[in-house]
Order: sequence, then C-alpha cells, then structure tokens
Amino acid sequence: MAEHQREVGAIMLEYSPNLHVSISAPDSTTSGEPIDIDFAIDKELADTTYAATITDEEGAIVYQDTSSHLQWTPTKPGTYHVLVSVANRHHWQEAQADKDILVQAQPNQAPVAQCKSFTVQVAPDSTVVITPDDIDAGSYDPDGEIVDKSINGKDELSFGGNDAGDHSVVLDVQDDKGAHDQCTATITVEKVDANEDIAEDEITLYPNPTDSDLILEGIDAHTIDEIYVYHSDGKDGIINIVPHKQGDRVSIDTTPLRKGVYILTIVSKDGTIQTLKFIKNKKK
Repeated sequence: MAEHQREVGAIMLEYSPNLHVSISAPDSTTSGEPIDIDFAIDKELADTTYAATITDEEGAIVYQDTSSHLQWTPTKPGTYHVLVSVANRHHWQEAQADKDILVQAQPNQAPVAQCKSFTVQVAPDSTVVITPDDIDAGSYDPDGEIVDKSINGKDELSFGGNDAGDHSVVLDVQDDKGAHDQCTATITVEKVDANEDIAEDEITLYPNPTDSDLILEGIDAHTIDEIYVYHSDGKDGIINIVPHKQGDRVSIDTTPLRKGVYILTIVSKDGTIQTLKFIKNKKK
C-alpha cells in the first residue's frame, strides 16, 4: 500500500498527510475592543471543518464558533486561550493550534465636572446652605460613575446675611477609579429685608418673619386664583399653597416650610400677578 493510501474495507482512499493550521490574532488587546481572529490551513481542501473555543484563565468557555474567521470582543482583562481544531474527513486529516491573548483593562477616562453659577437671597438673621449638587450642572464620567463630590473641599457651605457679595467656589468630582476633575462657579449672596416687597402693592404681610400662619391683608380673597411660594435658594421648586380665605383676609400655613427667605406669588383670576417676600423663622 502506498504511503498516501489508506484501505477502508475493500476501498483504497487517497489522503494528504501533515495538515497544519495557523492562528492569526493580536498578542494583546484592551477590553471592550473587538479583534479579528483568523484560522488558515496550509492546503486547499474542500469540506474542511473548524471548531474554535476561547477560554478564560479558569478554563471557562467565553466564546466558541465553527468558522475560519472570528470577531471577538473581550469584556474583562485577563489572559485568554484560543484553541482551534481543524478536520477534513475526506483526506483523513486533523490538526490543532492554540494561542494566548492578553487582554488589558481600558485606560480610565477622568470625570468631567460641570458647574453653574447662581444667586441666593439671605435675610440678616438667616443662613443658606449650598451643597455640591446645587452647583453641579451635569457632571459625568465617560466610562464609569461619579462616586464623590465636594465644594471647596467640604460637603457643604453656609452663607449668611453678612456674606453678601460674590463667592467663587470649586466643585470637585471623583470617579470610581479615583480620578478627579474640577470646575469653578460664582455664588452671589444678596442680603434682603423681609419687609421689602418685590413689587409695589397694597398687600400687608404679618407677622414677618413668621413661624406658623402668615396673614395677608388688603386683597379680596375671592379674586385669588392660586398662591405659590418658592425658597430663595431654589432647592424646593415651586410649592403650591392652599389659602384660608375670610373676606379681605387670607392666611397661609407656613409650618411645613423650612427656614429661610421665600418669594410668595399671588395670581388673581384676572391674570394679575403680585409678588412679595417673607421669612420663615423655624426649620421644618
């Protein structure tokens, strides 16, 4: 029997010995980046089959396919083992090849700090507290998350009526890899008098400051469409108030409100808007 012949029953088959397969792939890559892996045999043989697996350092299969070309995207750092088995049953040949690919972690991208400046109004005997979230205008981390924020290196800053003026503050943000970024904002503190109304009107507010009910006189209660307030630091948004109406006298309950300067807006049924200020003395 010739060297390249094999007898199967009464049939003599021709076969080609010494089939070899090679792997074309990078030696290293970074997680999240797709790579091409190609397998090639040294002879052009029809009906050749491929079986490829990629395993991690613990031997677990993370990818497998039956083609001569793979596109694989590793998701975690580590050393991965590529093994391909090639078979051609018509020529009675099999071959294997393997290769290790080192996957490194993506370089960390630093967070991006974004700030906003704003104005707060503070009564002489009041304070306003500013937190990092108050000046944060949408800070983000491109490849992770922001885990810590500070303002001038602190969790919060307090300003009183004696701090009137512009204050430059620094917002620092830190991501989950320890990288930082900073931005600068200006907080303008305005000292206000609770008895100084924003608009000229004939409405009287008392007691002002208050710690419970606030009385409004000089307005026809039946003409009021709605009343709402908002804190001068803007943190609580607009708060709708349900007034108690008695003739030309209206009272509102301020006990649920926290301490500070408030802007009170009265909207009449004819569309007239009147705006005043008052001070809430005690915290909620």
